Amino acid sequence: MKKLILSLMLVFATTLMAQQVKVDGVYYTLNGANHTAKVSQKEGYTYRGEVTIPATITYEGSQYMVTTIGTGAFNGSKGLRAVNLPGTLTTVEGPAFVGCDSLMQPVLNPSIFVRMPRLYAGKYVIPYRTAAIAPGAFEDCKLMMTVVMYDGITEIGERAFYGCKILKQLELPKTLVKVGTEALDGRYLEKVSFAGDQFELADKAFGVDWMSATVRVPEGTDESLFPEGTNFEYFALPKPVAPVVVTQPTVKEEDEEEGEEKPQLTKKEKEKLAAQKAKEKKKAQAQKAKDKKKAQAEKAKAAKKKAAAKKKAAAAKKKAAQKKK
Repeated sequence: MKKLILSLMLVFATTLMAQQVKVDGVYYTLNGANHTAKVSQKEGYTYRGEVTIPATITYEGSQYMVTTIGTGAFNGSKGLRAVNLPGTLTTVEGPAFVGCDSLMQPVLNPSIFVRMPRLYAGKYVIPYRTAAIAPGAFEDCKLMMTVVMYDGITEIGERAFYGCKILKQLELPKTLVKVGTEALDGRYLEKVSFAGDQFELADKAFGVDWMSATVRVPEGTDESLFPEGTNFEYFALPKPVAPVVVTQPTVKEEDEEEGEEKPQLTKKEKEKLAAQKAKEKKKAQAQKAKDKKKAQAEKAKAAKKKAAAKKKAAAAKKKAAQKKK
């Protein structure tokens, strides 16, 4: 009897933890334990036109935050043209747009780049502040020539750039930590540059056992992480500069107890010390102003690049729309 009750409790808990429902034309798997929702695949169901995924959904009086897209969620949706994602979305479990050949614009939100239309051609700049490139994001984008990535990207998912036949070079950011299985395609790449030294490559991250590409990595990188035949170029990472600690001489307690007097500065020495302090203060203020000016310039430059990328994306979208007409 106890075993039967336990089994029923487990079934009920499983149902509560993972229940697939349809809300406003989109299928989700609900997690009742933490009230989150995952856009999930429904066998035989496909999407058409433009789909908007909200930040939260309500089902039977309970609210769920949409945080995840499951593997294959939109697979085979040949009539799908656009997907709008909420800022709450942080995870894409696996390639989710296989066969969605009618996409007209990139699928993304401020933190994760999810999918590029397969027929997009030329150069694309991944938006500044993007943290991850989802599994299958650029898979089979056979007309993609250049992809620009900013520092801040920490992860490239499985098969993210697999099948990009004319994408010959990639410059990976120094913030990159994880590269998934078959994320890069060693069959077509000619040069890959790693700016940092903290990256972790999954087994067969390049999808091949042998490749002739040139890989630029920091000195000391383990060559066995890469396929056989890889050509290596090395560069030295800047050595961290140790902070300079300045200590001021102090009067020992025993000296004070023995009645030794603290040496007195002459008027000339006091003036010299005051002048030195004023000079150091002025120098610190100048450096602070210089750093502030540099930060503002970098911010303006990043904003300009972002605006240019947005303008170019809009132009490409308009051109694609005109071509279709």
